[in-house]
Amino acid sequence: DVRAAHKSDRQAFLDPSRGVETIPVFERDRLEHGHELDGPVLVESAQTTLLVPHGWHLAIDEYNNARLEAL
Repeated sequence: DVRAAHKSDRQAFLDPSRGVETIPVFERDRLEHGHELDGPVLVESAQTTLLVPHGWHLAIDEYNNARLEAL
């Protein structure tokens, strides 16, 4: 269940028309094959932080790659 990877929520300013939003933050190490998220979300790891903006989709593939695709 992807909810097990939910770490916290964070305030972010991503779009002037939306203002400050509260978006979920997920732990990359806890995302597994088949997990999918629609933006906006942040995905954090020890090496990097991924921002999945509005209109984008993140999927973890069978090789544990995080794939971003526009919706």
